[in-house]
Amino acid sequence: MNNARILLCFILAGYVFSAYPGSTYYVDYSAGSDAHNGISTSTAWQHCPGDANATGNAAITLAPGSTVIFKGGITYIGQIVVGASGVSGNPITYDGNSAGTWGTGKAILSGNGVNNGTGFSIASQNYVTIQNFEICHYGDYTAAQLATYNCTSNPLPVRNGTGIVLRQVGTITIQNCYFHENGIWQNTSPVNGDNDVSGTGIMAYSGSNITITGNELTKMSQPINLSTDGTMNTLTHVTVSNNNIHDYIRWLICVGSGANNSTIQDINIYGNSLHDYPEYDGSQTASFCLNGTDDPHDDGIIFLVATSTATQCYQNNTLGTPGHPIKVYNNLFYNDNTTAGGGTAFIFLTQWGGTVYIYNNVFINSHPQDLGGEGNIYAQDGLLASDNNPAVDYHFWNNTFFDNQPAIFIRSMTPGYDFNRSGYTIDIRNNLMNLLYTTDTIDYGFSLVVLEADNAINDITPSLPTTMDYNLYFVTASGPYQSSSSTRVIQALADNANYSVSYSVAEIYSKYGFEQHGLYGDPLFVNSTYGLGNNSSLNNFNLQSSSPAINAGVSLASYFTTDIIGTPRPPANRTSQGSGWDIGAYEYQNSGVIEMPPIAASEFALSAYPNPFRGPVTVALNVPITRGGSLNNVEVAIYDLKGVLIAQLAKGAYRAGRYLIPWDASAIGSNACFVRMKAKNFEQQLMLIRVGK
Repeated sequence: MNNARILLCFILAGYVFSAYPGSTYYVDYSAGSDAHNGISTSTAWQHCPGDANATGNAAITLAPGSTVIFKGGITYIGQIVVGASGVSGNPITYDGNSAGTWGTGKAILSGNGVNNGTGFSIASQNYVTIQNFEICHYGDYTAAQLATYNCTSNPLPVRNGTGIVLRQVGTITIQNCYFHENGIWQNTSPVNGDNDVSGTGIMAYSGSNITITGNELTKMSQPINLSTDGTMNTLTHVTVSNNNIHDYIRWLICVGSGANNSTIQDINIYGNSLHDYPEYDGSQTASFCLNGTDDPHDDGIIFLVATSTATQCYQNNTLGTPGHPIKVYNNLFYNDNTTAGGGTAFIFLTQWGGTVYIYNNVFINSHPQDLGGEGNIYAQDGLLASDNNPAVDYHFWNNTFFDNQPAIFIRSMTPGYDFNRSGYTIDIRNNLMNLLYTTDTIDYGFSLVVLEADNAINDITPSLPTTMDYNLYFVTASGPYQSSSSTRVIQALADNANYSVSYSVAEIYSKYGFEQHGLYGDPLFVNSTYGLGNNSSLNNFNLQSSSPAINAGVSLASYFTTDIIGTPRPPANRTSQGSGWDIGAYEYQNSGVIEMPPIAASEFALSAYPNPFRGPVTVALNVPITRGGSLNNVEVAIYDLKGVLIAQLAKGAYRAGRYLIPWDASAIGSNACFVRMKAKNFEQQLMLIRVGK
């Protein structure tokens, strides 16, 4: 009797004793039974293989190609240890109802508050996919539990928890999951902010070919942590893309060395929305146990080599190299949260080294109501050559900054950790920096670039870049604060700010030879009228046709060839504006659909403004993330009141994101029309009303 007949006999008897390659199993925590065979929705297991509570037929080792599907909308309480590997082309897949055909929505994997719990633990396994789960409540406290503690006589016990832990793994994919409320995330008494805030979404200690894409993460200390820890010292070929990370977070993405002899390279962080996380700083920490004096130091993305002793960093690290760089590109950083916050910076490089490329990002409103942050990109200290750690090789290119804080801050503050050691590079080119001078711009005045050497006396040499050119500076000011080409937008500080000199673009060229091709002037964004507030992200930082940023940059085609939305640099259809690179994250486009920075939309949406309108109209649409990042077929068109087509605005396959479509409505023959958007399982129609002509 062959294996197929043996398997059939076991199935008919209601038993499956071992996993077969390519099998699909079902888990229903609420109604399943481990005595079932697990091969259909009606005979689902209660527990997943790898759960310590799995018994009977569920206590198996999965084979390559196996898929375990959890029922959507059902809360599974437990911890799952992945005990087997897939193979190339046949991974082991844990699926939380991504097809949407069994149950409602995502399957929920909950720790039910278990301390130091982990949803999925993967160690020394390869080719595993985890997709479409809601992963929550590992190491957290409920509001009722918090109420039983206080700051003095009954302090809160420290707890922690992690959604997914990876150790020495290869070819792991984590996609389309929703992580929230892991660890202690609240910013109120009885929480001691500096010591208690905890919890992680995804912790990768070591491995290669790790993909983290299309997830939402919120309410935990560190949503994504990529760090070595002593026994597992290699992290390579890691992709973090198209994630939505926001609210009640300490470090949104951490990349760090926690051991000697670590190798961290080929890290790609792109297409993410990183936003609205000031809850652990400033006025929002007033109800922490220490009344705002114990905030836990917020950052967007932080790179650091930790200290092995009180005075020495870990040694012998191989970080990014020119052939295997760390890249942060095509991301959107913003704060629409107008409550006072602080933190350090959107990107913080602290005692880090090696090759890092940061390009095509948009940075908006880094610190609402400035509370001591250091702006958008903040590099603080290099590494010691005597520790056999690499010199800094930093490249900041084609980013757009719109803020009331410095765009780029280079600071050498610890003796011996100067940037300017042999072989160092700090390259700042093609950036568009627009500072909005307000009463909150208190620390650095009009400065868009700050160069500071705290460990030097009247000398900023330890913090000087190697290249700074082709950047566009502008200060938007009002009232008595007027700006012009002579505005001093670059500040040099030394000896703990006792020495301070500011330079205009022309003056920095005269003093140091920087900015030979640098510019000062209004960048002429398509729309920046939303300013810095609760609609900061709605500004449109595409360029108008007369922007001085167009054709004013230098080609960096040996490193990248497109802008933040994939437009070629320069666009093939551009004629009168020249064939050079533009400054900033966007290349100017003559017409057509304008893709905005990546926003992780959860559903289709259609809007139009202004409406009512008098002349041109902008149609805006959101396209949501799909399973595996596949494209969505979308059609947008204008119809008259009889349903006759007036204009086809968009038709084709679009990736997840937000799109703006300018339309000249002046030629329509009536005072009303419809805009209609069609996509898979979605259709929406809006009436547009014209007022006057």
